[in-house]
Amino acid sequence: MANRIGIIHQGKLLEELELDDIVKRTDHYMEIKVDNDKKASLVLEQTCGIQEYKVIEPGIIRVYRRLEQSDEINRDLVRADVMVKELSIQKESLEYYFLKLTGGEAHE
Repeated sequence: MANRIGIIHQGKLLEELELDDIVKRTDHYMEIKVDNDKKASLVLEQTCGIQEYKVIEPGIIRVYRRLEQSDEINRDLVRADVMVKELSIQKESLEYYFLKLTGGEAHE
């Protein structure tokens, strides 16, 4: 099993690091599945004061800050009549890290 990883893009070594270092560099995010992402976005911005989020696809939002306040965010969404189908803390995959580093298009 490898413990050092080199990331090569177009024949050029971009990074060479320990697997543990890559794990530390991948971002955590909160993934929220909702019935209405437009309404949920407004709640995140206006009620929760969150600007660091992205609608990944209809009904799925990723929040990149305040992960420790997931219970409060959930409560605010529900109070605003947004149906929260699922809320979980996730971590970017190694593939997503590679694509982010190389400027590629990520399809998680």
